[in-house]
Amino acid sequence: MIGATDIFVSYKAEDRPRLVPLVSALEAEGFTVTAMEIPHKGGQTFGFRVSDGTATIAYLSDHSPTNLGLGPDGLGALHPAALALADDADLLVHDAQFEATQFPGVDYLGHASVEYAISLAVAAGARRLALYHHAPDRTDTEIDQIAMAAQGHGVAVFAAAESIELDLPVLAGFDQAEVVGQDCTTVP
Repeated sequence: MIGATDIFVSYKAEDRPRLVPLVSALEAEGFTVTAMEIPHKGGQTFGFRVSDGTATIAYLSDHSPTNLGLGPDGLGALHPAALALADDADLLVHDAQFEATQFPGVDYLGHASVEYAISLAVAAGARRLALYHHAPDRTDTEIDQIAMAAQGHGVAVFAAAESIELDLPVLAGFDQAEVVGQDCTTVP
């Protein structure tokens, strides 16, 4: 029997059901780390949940939710692993390479839409959403416009960028308008 802190690793598909924890609850240095397989085309991918008991971050990059079905809006199913990882997170960092208008033409590439990331964050009760894994051909201005358009849907959204630092206890007072268009290294 696998306990809450046991490690389960198998590379044979027949030895493991899809979307099970790789590490149920690894406790290390005051952090609880959970890794779960999330759907992605072209290989095995994991999402992570990290908590110190006062703040929780969920990280789902290279996430292709359409692999488990189109879901109600054609952007992918809100599947159990993604919901579990993002559940009540202070910050969800999520793949947002595409916009809904690009689907279904891009779903074969194995990435999620901004709108899927928002719906996952809202359904899971995440407090903040960092759009991550931007399309490589998007300009900073386009990414800022996408982040601004993503406001008002039930979760605070910002575009992740290199060198941004977040202090999670301060995130409750975070104002997207203070970050968009700025060259900054710290998000208030």
